[in-house]
Amino acid sequence: MQTESDLEIIVIDDCSTDETLAVAASYHDRRLRVEKNERRLGEYLSCYRFFETSRGRYLKFLHDDDILHPEAVGRLADALDRFPQAAFASSAWDYIDIAGRRLRTVRLRDDAPADGVLIGLREIARLTWLARNLVGNPSAVLMRQNAFGCRVRTEYRQIGDWELWLQLLLHGPLVYLPQSLSAYRTHAETQTAHQRHVALTSDELLTMSLEWQSALPELRGEVSRFDLKRMQLLCFAAALQHALRSLLRADGSSLFENLRIAARSLSVFAGASPKAESARRLH
Repeated sequence: MQTESDLEIIVIDDCSTDETLAVAASYHDRRLRVEKNERRLGEYLSCYRFFETSRGRYLKFLHDDDILHPEAVGRLADALDRFPQAAFASSAWDYIDIAGRRLRTVRLRDDAPADGVLIGLREIARLTWLARNLVGNPSAVLMRQNAFGCRVRTEYRQIGDWELWLQLLLHGPLVYLPQSLSAYRTHAETQTAHQRHVALTSDELLTMSLEWQSALPELRGEVSRFDLKRMQLLCFAAALQHALRSLLRADGSSLFENLRIAARSLSVFAGASPKAESARRLH
């Protein structure tokens, strides 16, 4: 339940096998609309349906196992109203376990004023080293309806939301609130948990770093070559750590894959990436 009542609620049913459709049909509210995928599309392709069918001034994703605090939409929308130059809004957010117990709170900045602060791409690069999504998962963010033409990249399975936030930051700063307004539920069935033995996030970050590296002149110093090289070294360290864990588990397939990612990290860092990894231009 949200304190903001002027809402359009779109449920994207991705060929669920539980009672999702029946539960949605039990609510008789003109603000609620259900869109059912004809075939299973996955998280990011389903996002396209959301972009295409939404009519509101602001857009917010909410994953089915995450939580929005009652004042979340109202506070984030007010922040975007107060800061028209902001491309999107976010806040502090909580990690919770499967039972809903808070594990920890993630903050982008500890000193943000209660009514919000603008944070640009340069500061995001400093705070996150471009490798840690401290802005938040999709449930933590509210963006403007046009989203400047930016869309979730379906080829990214682990960092699609993070790459989208960085794309938005090319068009305007983030307005950040220090209050915790959402909760991300972590458990064994999440996509991230399923991939925990392989450094797939690092592999995708490497691809993103190549794209940004090709567009450095367009970034006007907001992101530097040093920022990208540092991120590539972090990818190497993460892949090596995953490889060590794979070795200790005697998991040969994961070990091979993590060593491949570690080797790719060094190759990209050295500037010897193959032509197949030629970069896409930024939006």
